[in-house]
This record gives sequence, C-alpha cells and structure tokens, in this order.
Amino acid sequence: MSEQIDAATVAAAKDAVNTLWAYRFDMADTGTLGIFMSEAAEIARDAKQAGRKISDADWIYLAELADNVCDDDGLPRLFKIDA
Repeated sequence: MSEQIDAATVAAAKDAVNTLWAYRFDMADTGTLGIFMSEAAEIARDAKQAGRKISDADWIYLAELADNVCDDDGLPRLFKIDA
C-alpha cells in the first residue's frame, strides 16, 4: 500500500528540484551534485519513455538529494518539511 503524499509537499519538492536544476552550474562540483544530476536525468528519462509524469515519490527523492547538494555547498536547504 502506498502512502498518499500531500500536494503542498509535492509542490515544495518540485520547487526545490527546479531551483537546484536552474542553479546547477553555480554549485560546487561535488559527487553529491553528480548523483543529483544523474538521478534527475534517469528519473525524467524513465518517465518520458513510459509516457507518464514523474511520480510524487520521485520528486520527494530528488528534493532530498537537492538538499544534500546544498548541505555540501554550505547553503540553506531548499526542501523543508515538518517531520
């Protein structure tokens, strides 16, 4: 059984991912950035090939990776949710 993800959380995740993607060339060239870039490309490619949108869970995953990149750069996290 899959857990329903709140629409506001998904929107925040999309914003975080899109923000990091837009500034990816301004970030330090770390292994974490490389992981984010390859994962984002793979998820987008797989969704496109399958003729579907990127899943909510994948957006959350990518947003968490984006936060790891920000952590490595000493920047504030982009994806903040209350646990």
